[in-house]
Parts: sequence; structure tokens; C-alpha cells
Amino acid sequence: MYPVLLATFPLYYWVFAAYGADFGALIYELFAGLLFMVLAYGAYKINSAIALLVLSFGYVAHAIYDVAHNSLFINPGVPLWWPEFCGAVDLLIGIYLLFMAVSLRSAQSSSA
Repeated sequence: MYPVLLATFPLYYWVFAAYGADFGALIYELFAGLLFMVLAYGAYKINSAIALLVLSFGYVAHAIYDVAHNSLFINPGVPLWWPEFCGAVDLLIGIYLLFMAVSLRSAQSSSA
């Protein structure tokens, strides 16, 4: 579920760019979004504690992208509150996945 969720986050920015009719921003959003989709796909294929670390990195990176979004370029379709909201959700999920990865690795090492 977490890889799918990470892969869908860029879709919101794509829709916002289309809604704002700014196809220059859409091109930037497409390139940025593809990076997160590649991370999500890679984590999906790994299927281990490392996958949780990759996902955690992806979510935290997306949180940083959200917060820095308006500094990188302006997407006029994005609601004013969206970057902070999405960034906060991404950061919480990323921290949770990091906690899960550390817990899984320590459980695996203690059972060995």
C-alpha cells in the first residue's frame, strides 16, 4: 500500500498544473513525479526492511519537495494550503516507515 500511495502523490500536482492551465509547470511536475514513482516501484520490488527504508526516504524527500515547491517553480493550480498539508502527511508517514524499518531489522537480528 505504501508504494502505491507514494506513487500517487505526484498525480495531484499534475492535476493542479492542468487545472491551472500551466503546461510549463506540468512538465516540471512530470519530471519530479517520475522520480517518486521510480522510488515507489523500486521499494515495491525489493520487499524487505530495505524497502521500508527506501519508502521512508521517498516520503521524507516528497515532504521536502512539498515545502520547497514554490521556491522551485510556481504551479498556479496548487491551493495555498496544499504544500504544507501534503508535506506534513508525507513527513509523518516517512517517520512511521523509518520506525517500522528499524523495528523490523531489530526483530530480525534478535531472532537470528
